[in-house]
Amino acid sequence: MMMESALLFWPVLADGADSFFSASEIVAMVISVLGSSALTLALSAFIFEPMNQRREYVFSEKQTYYNNMMVFAEIVIKPKEAKESAKVSWDIRNCTEERNTENALSCLSMGIPKLKLITKSKKVIEKTELFIKKKDAQAFEELVKALRKDLYRIW
Repeated sequence: MMMESALLFWPVLADGADSFFSASEIVAMVISVLGSSALTLALSAFIFEPMNQRREYVFSEKQTYYNNMMVFAEIVIKPKEAKESAKVSWDIRNCTEERNTENALSCLSMGIPKLKLITKSKKVIEKTELFIKKKDAQAFEELVKALRKDLYRIW
């Protein structure tokens, strides 16, 4: 039964023909297969791979920058706890809580131009500016949600 159904798809020989395909047809099929493989390789090498590398780079840059933003925001929200755990570019342990908060807000404010470069999301910028203005836990949570959504939107 299986053999009979397979034979239905077997090409029929023309009267007096010695083979199924002529040499030019076989060459055309080989060129077609090789051509499609070469096209796939070219698309992969010149389009898909650079796009994936760009996505990975953007993701990495955003992740690093967003982590830094979270550190600064946590210094503003929890200045006492931040003295023991945060690693920033100034000596956080020797500054007053008010000075640490000012420094962190300054870093967040100064980072907005870079933020505009690495994200297309207006919501991230709005939530960052809102947090700088309000300096409260609710604005912090909204900022975290916006950053998370923007960061993982790529993937």
